[in-house]
Amino acid sequence: MHNAPYETRNIRHDMAETMLRIGHGCTADDLIGEGFTGRQVELHGPAARDLANARAIRRS
Repeated sequence: MHNAPYETRNIRHDMAETMLRIGHGCTADDLIGEGFTGRQVELHGPAARDLANARAIRRS
């Protein structure tokens, strides 16, 4: 992920933080309701989910 463009890293970081804030059961509709576009969720959602999961493990 360190080779991803700056904007992509920011989207993934922001999306992961939003997922953590919403918590278990966060859906694509939740993310869209938080201001992400459907396309961003489609493109970056899986990587953001992985990042959120890794951060959740570190925080516990």
